[in-house]
Amino acid sequence: MPPRGRGRAGGRRARGARPRRPRTEAPAGETGAAAGAGARAAATPQAAGGGDGALDWERTVAALPLKGLAAELASNTALVGLDGNRLRLALGAEHAHLGTDRYRERLEAALGEHLGRTLRVELVTEAAAGGETPAQAEARRSESRREEARAAIDGDPVVQAFRERFDARVQADSVEPARDDAHGGRGNE
Repeated sequence: MPPRGRGRAGGRRARGARPRRPRTEAPAGETGAAAGAGARAAATPQAAGGGDGALDWERTVAALPLKGLAAELASNTALVGLDGNRLRLALGAEHAHLGTDRYRERLEAALGEHLGRTLRVELVTEAAAGGETPAQAEARRSESRREEARAAIDGDPVVQAFRERFDARVQADSVEPARDDAHGGRGNE
């Protein structure tokens, strides 16, 4: 008897089931959850903190093995500057409670391991001192995916037919992007 595959009836897919697409890195410039997965896959010390002193903070944060509040601290800071071994990060007043020595030290340790050098993290609470934080960037991408999903629903011929025939309405706040297996849930929320 030949070995049986996954699923029903000897590896055959159920009626209407779609095959899974293989995972690949996101092309340069791609946004959304696929880009987030690609950024995590490409987050090497060279990509995150190249030899010219430039540091892609969002990619670096995505690659760090941080959890809990230390991860929240990293995600809610914006890069102000990197001067030698001193990394200046802006932390907004609404996240000041994350700026404790304990979480800063965990961030320093993770950065040192990831980048292969010791960095001293200096947190500044000047709101306008830095650019967009990784958390803000993800929120912006998530909202963009929601807007794309809403536009797709509005343009769907079946939805339009329901509107015309039954005077149906779509509750805009109920529309979410399709699931993304790379993040195990809806979008990356």
